[in-house]
Amino acid sequence: MKLNVILVTYDLLNRPEQEYQSLFMVLGATARRVHSSAWVMITPSSAADVRNGLQDLMDPKDRLLVVKVDNCAYWNTIFDIEQFIRENELASGVVISYSSRLKSNGETDSTKK
Repeated sequence: MKLNVILVTYDLLNRPEQEYQSLFMVLGATARRVHSSAWVMITPSSAADVRNGLQDLMDPKDRLLVVKVDNCAYWNTIFDIEQFIRENELASGVVISYSSRLKSNGETDSTKK
């Protein structure tokens, strides 16, 4: 089974935040929050499948961006994304799909686990 690193971001425009409890429950169970409206998840699902699942929990006028991270990413976040990826690789016993190692200092390592 191949796992993907997926970035999910959104703008919730039309309803009070408490009406998004189902969305927050799904994200909280499957992803880690990296910013107020940005999450990283490790999943066998494609970005399109994640989008389709989350869209049903949102207002049609809300904005949603779902991206498979498979090359290079740069971040300065509240938790170590590299560690999150390693933990999920170890827990699942499979290599997570991305083209190069991601590092918080902006450097990439072309070796792939």
